[in-house]
Amino acid sequence: MVPDFFCEQIMPICDTHLYSINTPESFAKRILADKPDIIKNDDFIDNLYKEIEADPAPRKTIKVVHLADAHYDLNYKVGSDA
Repeated sequence: MVPDFFCEQIMPICDTHLYSINTPESFAKRILADKPDIIKNDDFIDNLYKEIEADPAPRKTIKVVHLADAHYDLNYKVGSDA
């Protein structure tokens, strides 16, 4: 920990104001400040799903497999040690 941070945040005895603590709520509020009104609430995704569910023409459902960061071992033999 840098001395300035300790002085300011842990033992508030300094007059410096170099640091601020970010909470998830304050971060979200700052990020959403300039967004359109439709997505400013936390219920945007829920409302989107409700809109899809209320649609009289059901959407086609697909199944997807997502493989990420796969490493193939071309010398692998069944039953061998990793």
